[in-house]
Amino acid sequence: MYILNILIWWFYALSFSLAAPNLPKQEDSNSADVVSVSSLTPIPSSPSTSSIAVSSSTTASIPTALRNTTSSAVLEKRYISYLGIKTTPGVAWPRHPPSNRVYIRYCYATQEVRNEVKCLFDQARDLWGEALGGKASEESGHAIMPTEAKDESMRPLLCYEDAAGTVWNRYMPADALVISLVPDEIGDRATIGYYGTSQKGKHTLSISQSRMRKQQVHVIAHEFGHVLGMGHEHQRKDRDEHMLFQCDQLRGFWDAYNKASVVDIHLKGPAIRERLCTDPEYAARYGFKRISSYTKIEDSQSTGFVFDWDSIMLYDSTAGAAGKCFELETWCPLLKKVINPATGAAQYVRFQGGRKPSVRDAAFIKQTYPYMPPVAGPNAPVSDQPPVPSVTSAPEPIIEAPMDLTD
Repeated sequence: MYILNILIWWFYALSFSLAAPNLPKQEDSNSADVVSVSSLTPIPSSPSTSSIAVSSSTTASIPTALRNTTSSAVLEKRYISYLGIKTTPGVAWPRHPPSNRVYIRYCYATQEVRNEVKCLFDQARDLWGEALGGKASEESGHAIMPTEAKDESMRPLLCYEDAAGTVWNRYMPADALVISLVPDEIGDRATIGYYGTSQKGKHTLSISQSRMRKQQVHVIAHEFGHVLGMGHEHQRKDRDEHMLFQCDQLRGFWDAYNKASVVDIHLKGPAIRERLCTDPEYAARYGFKRISSYTKIEDSQSTGFVFDWDSIMLYDSTAGAAGKCFELETWCPLLKKVINPATGAAQYVRFQGGRKPSVRDAAFIKQTYPYMPPVAGPNAPVSDQPPVPSVTSAPEPIIEAPMDLTD
Protein backbone atom coordinates (compact mmCIF):
# COMPACT_ATOMS: atom_id res chain seq x y z
CA MET A 1 0.00 0.00 0.00
CA TYR A 2 2.89 2.36 0.80
CA ILE A 3 4.44 1.83 -2.66
CA LEU A 4 1.03 2.35 -4.29
CA ASN A 5 0.59 5.70 -2.48
CA ILE A 6 4.04 6.82 -3.66
CA LEU A 7 3.15 5.95 -7.26
CA ILE A 8 -0.15 7.87 -7.02
CA TRP A 9 1.62 10.92 -5.59
CA TRP A 10 4.23 10.78 -8.38
CA PHE A 11 1.46 10.59 -11.02
CA TYR A 12 -0.28 13.72 -9.71
CA ALA A 13 3.00 15.62 -9.48
CA LEU A 14 3.75 14.76 -13.11
CA SER A 15 0.24 15.86 -14.15
CA PHE A 16 0.67 19.30 -12.57
CA SER A 17 4.05 19.77 -14.27
CA LEU A 18 2.36 19.22 -17.63
CA ALA A 19 -0.42 21.76 -17.02
CA ALA A 20 -1.68 24.04 -19.81
CA PRO A 21 0.62 26.99 -20.65
CA ASN A 22 -0.09 30.47 -19.40
CA LEU A 23 -0.74 33.54 -21.47
CA PRO A 24 2.64 34.86 -22.65
CA LYS A 25 4.51 36.21 -19.65
CA GLN A 26 5.97 39.71 -19.83
CA GLU A 27 9.73 39.88 -19.57
CA ASP A 28 10.90 41.07 -16.17
CA SER A 29 12.53 44.47 -16.46
CA ASN A 30 14.48 46.25 -13.79
CA SER A 31 13.77 49.85 -12.86
CA ALA A 32 16.43 51.18 -15.19
CA ASP A 33 14.64 49.70 -18.18
CA VAL A 34 11.25 51.23 -17.37
CA VAL A 35 10.50 54.58 -18.98
CA SER A 36 7.80 57.14 -18.43
CA VAL A 37 8.92 59.26 -21.41
CA SER A 38 10.75 57.75 -24.39
CA SER A 39 12.07 58.79 -27.77
CA LEU A 40 8.83 57.74 -29.42
CA THR A 41 6.81 60.16 -31.48
CA PRO A 42 3.97 61.53 -29.30
CA ILE A 43 0.55 59.94 -29.79
CA PRO A 44 -1.41 62.10 -32.26
CA SER A 45 -4.76 63.53 -31.26
CA SER A 46 -6.24 62.76 -34.67
CA PRO A 47 -7.40 59.26 -35.62
CA SER A 48 -4.65 56.84 -36.66
CA THR A 49 -4.73 54.78 -39.82
CA SER A 50 -5.45 51.52 -38.01
CA SER A 51 -9.13 50.60 -37.91
CA ILE A 52 -10.97 48.95 -35.03
CA ALA A 53 -13.79 46.45 -35.27
CA VAL A 54 -15.90 45.49 -32.27
CA SER A 55 -15.53 41.78 -31.50
CA SER A 56 -18.50 39.48 -31.93
CA SER A 57 -20.15 37.87 -28.91
CA THR A 58 -22.69 35.65 -30.61
CA THR A 59 -22.67 31.90 -30.18
CA ALA A 60 -22.61 31.52 -33.95
CA SER A 61 -19.03 32.83 -33.96
CA ILE A 62 -17.73 30.22 -31.50
CA PRO A 63 -14.79 28.49 -33.22
CA THR A 64 -14.65 24.74 -33.71
CA ALA A 65 -11.82 24.43 -31.18
CA LEU A 66 -13.99 25.98 -28.49
CA ARG A 67 -17.02 23.85 -29.28
CA ASN A 68 -14.89 20.73 -29.14
CA THR A 69 -13.12 21.52 -25.87
CA THR A 70 -15.97 22.90 -23.77
CA SER A 71 -18.92 20.91 -25.15
CA SER A 72 -22.09 21.65 -23.18
CA ALA A 73 -20.34 24.17 -20.92
CA VAL A 74 -20.70 26.85 -23.61
CA LEU A 75 -24.38 26.13 -24.11
CA GLU A 76 -25.03 26.18 -20.37
CA LYS A 77 -23.02 29.31 -19.69
CA ARG A 78 -25.49 32.14 -19.61
CA TYR A 79 -22.94 34.23 -17.80
CA ILE A 80 -23.82 37.44 -16.06
CA SER A 81 -22.29 39.93 -18.48
CA TYR A 82 -22.18 43.68 -17.98
CA LEU A 83 -21.76 44.19 -21.74
CA GLY A 84 -24.65 45.67 -23.64
CA ILE A 85 -27.12 45.97 -20.76
CA LYS A 86 -29.05 49.13 -19.91
CA THR A 87 -27.20 49.90 -16.69
CA THR A 88 -23.68 49.59 -18.13
CA PRO A 89 -22.59 51.38 -21.33
CA GLY A 90 -19.29 49.47 -21.66
CA VAL A 91 -18.77 47.21 -24.68
CA ALA A 92 -16.42 44.33 -25.51
CA TRP A 93 -12.78 45.29 -26.06
CA PRO A 94 -12.09 45.90 -29.78
CA ARG A 95 -10.55 43.46 -32.19
CA HIS A 96 -7.53 44.80 -34.11
CA PRO A 97 -7.00 43.91 -37.76
CA PRO A 98 -4.94 42.55 -39.38
CA SER A 99 -4.02 40.34 -36.40
CA ASN A 100 -7.65 39.88 -35.27
CA ARG A 101 -6.38 39.82 -31.69
CA VAL A 102 -8.12 41.55 -28.78
CA TYR A 103 -5.36 43.45 -27.01
CA ILE A 104 -5.80 44.56 -23.40
CA ARG A 105 -2.95 47.05 -23.21
CA TYR A 106 -2.12 47.91 -19.61
CA CYS A 107 0.37 50.07 -17.76
CA TYR A 108 1.28 50.74 -14.15
CA ALA A 109 0.48 54.18 -12.79
CA THR A 110 3.99 54.86 -11.45
CA GLN A 111 7.30 53.08 -10.97
CA GLU A 112 6.50 52.55 -7.29
CA VAL A 113 3.22 50.87 -8.19
CA ARG A 114 4.94 48.66 -10.76
CA ASN A 115 7.55 47.56 -8.23
CA GLU A 116 4.87 46.56 -5.71
CA VAL A 117 2.07 45.22 -7.91
CA LYS A 118 3.59 43.62 -10.99
CA CYS A 119 4.26 40.19 -9.49
CA LEU A 120 0.71 39.83 -8.11
CA PHE A 121 -0.92 41.07 -11.32
CA ASP A 122 1.22 38.70 -13.41
CA GLN A 123 0.00 35.79 -11.30
CA ALA A 124 -3.63 36.87 -11.75
CA ARG A 125 -3.12 37.20 -15.51
CA ASP A 126 -1.56 33.74 -15.59
CA LEU A 127 -4.57 32.28 -13.76
CA TRP A 128 -6.65 33.40 -16.71
CA GLY A 129 -4.04 32.02 -19.11
CA GLU A 130 -4.27 28.58 -17.54
CA ALA A 131 -8.08 28.64 -17.57
CA LEU A 132 -8.18 29.71 -21.23
CA GLY A 133 -5.74 27.02 -22.35
CA GLY A 134 -2.77 29.23 -23.17
CA LYS A 135 -2.16 32.19 -25.45
CA ALA A 136 -4.56 33.42 -28.13
CA SER A 137 -4.68 30.77 -30.86
CA GLU A 138 -6.98 28.48 -32.80
CA GLU A 139 -6.14 25.72 -30.32
CA SER A 140 -7.11 27.73 -27.24
CA GLY A 141 -10.14 29.25 -28.98
CA HIS A 142 -9.76 32.83 -27.69
CA ALA A 143 -8.26 36.11 -28.96
CA ILE A 144 -7.34 37.87 -25.68
CA MET A 145 -3.82 39.31 -25.39
CA PRO A 146 -3.14 41.20 -22.13
CA THR A 147 -0.02 43.22 -22.95
CA GLU A 148 2.05 45.66 -20.92
CA ALA A 149 2.58 48.86 -22.91
CA LYS A 150 6.14 49.26 -24.21
CA ASP A 151 8.17 51.70 -26.30
CA GLU A 152 9.95 50.99 -29.58
CA SER A 153 12.87 49.48 -27.67
CA MET A 154 10.42 47.16 -25.86
CA ARG A 155 10.95 48.92 -22.54
CA PRO A 156 7.82 49.07 -20.34
CA LEU A 157 6.03 52.42 -20.34
CA LEU A 158 4.45 53.87 -17.22
CA CYS A 159 0.98 55.45 -17.39
CA TYR A 160 2.10 58.79 -16.00
CA GLU A 161 5.22 60.87 -16.49
CA ASP A 162 5.43 62.04 -12.88
CA ALA A 163 5.75 60.10 -9.63
CA ALA A 164 2.52 61.64 -8.33
CA GLY A 165 0.54 60.07 -11.17
CA THR A 166 -1.02 63.29 -12.47
CA VAL A 167 0.59 63.89 -15.90
CA TRP A 168 -0.47 61.31 -18.50
CA ASN A 169 2.41 59.80 -20.45
CA ARG A 170 2.42 61.56 -23.82
CA TYR A 171 3.41 58.29 -25.53
CA MET A 172 0.66 56.20 -23.94
CA PRO A 173 -2.52 55.51 -25.93
CA ALA A 174 -5.59 56.87 -24.16
CA ASP A 175 -7.34 53.50 -23.88
CA ALA A 176 -4.63 51.81 -21.81
CA LEU A 177 -5.75 50.02 -18.64
CA VAL A 178 -4.25 51.85 -15.65
CA ILE A 179 -3.18 49.54 -12.81
CA SER A 180 -2.87 51.41 -9.53
CA LEU A 181 -2.39 50.80 -5.82
CA VAL A 182 -5.02 52.39 -3.57
CA PRO A 183 -5.79 52.72 0.16
CA ASP A 184 -8.02 50.10 1.78
CA GLU A 185 -10.89 52.56 2.17
CA ILE A 186 -11.11 52.86 -1.63
CA GLY A 187 -10.86 49.10 -2.13
CA ASP A 188 -10.29 46.78 -5.09
CA ARG A 189 -12.29 47.88 -8.10
CA ALA A 190 -12.23 48.04 -11.88
CA THR A 191 -14.00 49.63 -14.81
CA ILE A 192 -16.34 47.30 -16.66
CA GLY A 193 -15.67 46.64 -20.35
CA TYR A 194 -14.33 49.07 -22.94
CA TYR A 195 -15.11 52.79 -23.17
CA GLY A 196 -13.12 54.03 -26.16
CA THR A 197 -10.30 56.55 -26.36
CA SER A 198 -11.93 59.91 -25.67
CA GLN A 199 -10.47 60.19 -22.15
CA LYS A 200 -7.00 59.26 -20.95
CA GLY A 201 -6.87 56.88 -18.02
CA LYS A 202 -10.55 55.94 -18.32
CA HIS A 203 -9.91 52.20 -17.95
CA THR A 204 -8.71 51.32 -14.45
CA LEU A 205 -7.94 48.37 -12.21
CA SER A 206 -7.22 49.33 -8.59
CA ILE A 207 -5.57 47.02 -6.06
CA SER A 208 -5.89 47.75 -2.35
CA GLN A 209 -3.04 47.74 0.14
CA SER A 210 -4.65 44.90 2.11
CA ARG A 211 -4.81 42.75 -1.02
CA MET A 212 -1.06 43.24 -1.46
CA ARG A 213 -0.38 42.31 2.16
CA LYS A 214 -2.42 39.11 1.85
CA GLN A 215 -1.23 38.35 -1.71
CA GLN A 216 -4.76 37.38 -2.76
CA VAL A 217 -4.24 36.64 -6.43
CA HIS A 218 -7.83 35.49 -6.99
CA VAL A 219 -9.14 38.96 -6.10
CA ILE A 220 -7.05 40.55 -8.85
CA ALA A 221 -8.22 37.85 -11.29
CA HIS A 222 -11.79 38.71 -10.25
CA GLU A 223 -11.22 42.39 -11.03
CA PHE A 224 -9.68 41.54 -14.39
CA GLY A 225 -12.87 39.61 -15.13
CA HIS A 226 -14.75 42.90 -14.72
CA VAL A 227 -12.33 44.60 -17.12
CA LEU A 228 -13.29 41.98 -19.71
CA GLY A 229 -16.97 42.75 -19.09
CA MET A 230 -17.93 40.01 -16.66
CA GLY A 231 -20.43 40.46 -13.85
CA HIS A 232 -21.07 38.72 -10.53
CA GLU A 233 -22.60 35.26 -10.56
CA HIS A 234 -24.56 36.12 -7.40
CA GLN A 235 -26.24 39.04 -9.24
CA ARG A 236 -27.98 36.96 -11.89
CA LYS A 237 -31.72 37.53 -11.84
CA ASP A 238 -32.57 33.95 -10.84
CA ARG A 239 -30.08 33.82 -7.97
CA ASP A 240 -32.86 33.38 -5.37
CA GLU A 241 -33.48 29.92 -6.81
CA HIS A 242 -29.93 28.95 -5.88
CA MET A 243 -29.03 30.95 -2.78
CA LEU A 244 -30.29 33.05 0.09
CA PHE A 245 -29.34 36.72 0.14
CA GLN A 246 -29.63 38.40 3.54
CA CYS A 247 -29.23 42.09 2.82
CA ASP A 248 -29.50 43.14 6.46
CA GLN A 249 -26.37 41.11 7.27
CA LEU A 250 -24.19 43.37 5.12
CA ARG A 251 -21.95 45.94 6.77
CA GLY A 252 -23.55 49.36 6.69
CA PHE A 253 -27.15 48.21 6.30
CA TRP A 254 -28.40 49.16 9.77
CA ASP A 255 -26.65 52.54 9.72
CA ALA A 256 -28.38 53.28 6.42
CA TYR A 257 -31.68 51.94 7.74
CA ASN A 258 -31.58 54.22 10.77
CA LYS A 259 -30.74 57.28 8.65
CA ALA A 260 -33.52 56.50 6.16
CA SER A 261 -36.03 56.00 8.97
CA VAL A 262 -35.40 59.54 10.16
CA VAL A 263 -35.57 61.15 6.71
CA ASP A 264 -38.25 59.05 4.99
CA ILE A 265 -40.81 59.12 7.79
CA HIS A 266 -43.59 58.39 5.31
CA LEU A 267 -42.13 54.91 4.68
CA LYS A 268 -42.60 51.98 7.03
CA GLY A 269 -39.76 49.67 8.07
CA PRO A 270 -40.35 46.91 5.49
CA ALA A 271 -40.57 49.47 2.68
CA ILE A 272 -37.28 51.09 3.72
CA ARG A 273 -35.61 47.71 3.88
CA GLU A 274 -36.91 46.79 0.43
CA ARG A 275 -35.60 49.98 -1.14
CA LEU A 276 -32.20 49.75 0.56
CA CYS A 277 -31.80 46.17 -0.63
CA THR A 278 -33.01 46.61 -4.22
CA ASP A 279 -32.38 50.24 -5.22
CA PRO A 280 -28.64 51.13 -5.29
CA GLU A 281 -29.32 54.82 -5.96
CA TYR A 282 -31.62 55.08 -2.93
CA ALA A 283 -29.15 53.11 -0.79
CA ALA A 284 -26.26 55.33 -1.84
CA ARG A 285 -28.08 58.37 -0.43
CA TYR A 286 -27.61 56.85 3.00
CA GLY A 287 -24.08 55.57 2.47
CA PHE A 288 -25.03 51.98 1.69
CA LYS A 289 -23.07 51.75 -1.58
CA ARG A 290 -22.07 48.15 -0.95
CA ILE A 291 -25.47 46.94 -2.13
CA SER A 292 -24.62 47.70 -5.77
CA SER A 293 -22.43 44.58 -5.79
CA TYR A 294 -25.37 42.39 -4.67
CA THR A 295 -28.55 43.61 -6.34
CA LYS A 296 -29.92 41.39 -9.11
CA ILE A 297 -29.24 42.40 -12.72
CA GLU A 298 -32.76 41.98 -14.07
CA ASP A 299 -31.81 42.24 -17.75
CA SER A 300 -29.28 39.41 -17.48
CA GLN A 301 -30.16 36.28 -19.43
CA SER A 302 -29.78 33.67 -16.75
CA THR A 303 -33.01 31.78 -16.07
CA GLY A 304 -32.74 28.04 -16.66
CA PHE A 305 -28.95 27.90 -16.89
CA VAL A 306 -26.49 26.20 -14.57
CA PHE A 307 -25.40 28.26 -11.56
CA ASP A 308 -21.61 28.39 -11.55
CA TRP A 309 -20.48 27.80 -7.96
CA ASP A 310 -16.84 27.62 -9.12
CA SER A 311 -16.85 31.04 -10.81
CA ILE A 312 -14.10 33.53 -10.01
CA MET A 313 -16.89 36.13 -10.15
CA LEU A 314 -18.81 34.68 -7.18
CA TYR A 315 -18.39 36.25 -3.74
CA ASP A 316 -17.80 34.12 -0.65
CA SER A 317 -20.55 33.75 1.97
CA THR A 318 -18.45 35.90 4.30
CA ALA A 319 -17.98 38.80 1.88
CA GLY A 320 -19.21 42.06 3.39
CA ALA A 321 -20.59 40.37 6.50
CA ALA A 322 -21.39 42.67 9.40
CA GLY A 323 -21.29 39.84 11.96
CA LYS A 324 -19.18 36.77 12.55
CA CYS A 325 -20.32 34.75 9.58
CA PHE A 326 -17.52 32.25 10.23
CA GLU A 327 -19.19 31.31 13.51
CA LEU A 328 -22.90 31.51 12.70
CA GLU A 329 -24.45 30.99 9.26
CA THR A 330 -27.42 33.24 10.03
CA TRP A 331 -24.98 36.17 10.03
CA CYS A 332 -23.83 35.53 6.43
CA PRO A 333 -25.06 37.77 3.58
CA LEU A 334 -24.94 34.90 1.05
CA LEU A 335 -25.76 31.22 1.67
CA LYS A 336 -25.98 28.28 -0.71
CA LYS A 337 -29.35 26.56 -1.05
CA VAL A 338 -29.11 22.80 -0.59
CA ILE A 339 -32.08 20.43 -0.80
CA ASN A 340 -32.14 17.67 1.80
CA PRO A 341 -32.72 14.48 -0.26
CA ALA A 342 -34.49 12.75 2.61
CA THR A 343 -37.00 15.46 3.46
CA GLY A 344 -36.98 17.70 0.37
CA ALA A 345 -36.54 20.71 2.64
CA ALA A 346 -34.19 23.55 1.74
CA GLN A 347 -31.10 24.12 3.87
CA TYR A 348 -28.68 27.04 3.65
CA VAL A 349 -24.94 26.59 4.10
CA ARG A 350 -21.78 28.67 3.77
CA PHE A 351 -19.75 28.44 0.57
CA GLN A 352 -16.56 29.77 -0.98
CA GLY A 353 -16.41 31.39 -4.40
CA GLY A 354 -13.89 30.33 -7.03
CA ARG A 355 -10.18 30.91 -6.50
CA LYS A 356 -9.45 30.68 -10.22
CA PRO A 357 -11.53 31.19 -13.38
CA SER A 358 -13.90 28.25 -13.84
CA VAL A 359 -14.54 26.22 -16.98
CA ARG A 360 -17.67 28.28 -17.59
CA ASP A 361 -15.82 31.56 -16.95
CA ALA A 362 -13.36 30.57 -19.67
CA ALA A 363 -16.22 29.51 -21.95
CA PHE A 364 -17.79 32.95 -21.64
CA ILE A 365 -14.52 34.69 -22.54
CA LYS A 366 -14.09 32.43 -25.57
CA GLN A 367 -17.65 33.13 -26.62
CA THR A 368 -17.24 36.88 -26.22
CA TYR A 369 -13.71 37.07 -27.68
CA PRO A 370 -13.44 34.06 -30.02
CA TYR A 371 -10.28 33.34 -31.95
CA MET A 372 -10.27 34.47 -35.57
CA PRO A 373 -7.30 33.92 -37.90
CA PRO A 374 -5.24 36.96 -38.97
CA VAL A 375 -6.55 38.75 -42.03
CA ALA A 376 -3.29 37.99 -43.85
CA GLY A 377 -3.65 34.27 -43.15
CA PRO A 378 -3.09 31.82 -40.26
CA ASN A 379 0.72 31.97 -40.57
CA ALA A 380 0.98 35.77 -40.57
CA PRO A 381 3.19 37.20 -37.77
CA VAL A 382 1.33 38.68 -34.81
CA SER A 383 2.81 41.52 -32.77
CA ASP A 384 2.77 41.47 -28.96
CA GLN A 385 2.02 45.19 -29.04
CA PRO A 386 -1.35 46.52 -30.26
CA PRO A 387 -1.54 49.36 -32.77
CA VAL A 388 -2.35 52.90 -31.66
CA PRO A 389 -6.18 53.17 -31.52
CA SER A 390 -8.35 55.71 -33.27
CA VAL A 391 -9.69 58.49 -31.07
CA THR A 392 -13.34 57.80 -30.30
CA SER A 393 -15.96 59.21 -28.00
CA ALA A 394 -17.61 57.05 -25.37
CA PRO A 395 -19.85 57.37 -22.30
CA GLU A 396 -18.49 57.72 -18.81
CA PRO A 397 -17.30 54.37 -17.44
CA ILE A 398 -19.11 52.38 -14.80
CA ILE A 399 -16.72 51.41 -12.01
CA GLU A 400 -17.48 48.17 -10.23
CA ALA A 401 -17.94 48.67 -6.50
CA PRO A 402 -15.01 47.64 -4.30
CA MET A 403 -14.76 43.88 -3.93
CA ASP A 404 -16.12 42.97 -0.53
CA LEU A 405 -13.98 40.48 1.38
CA THR A 406 -13.99 39.90 5.11
CA ASP A 407 -10.53 39.96 6.70
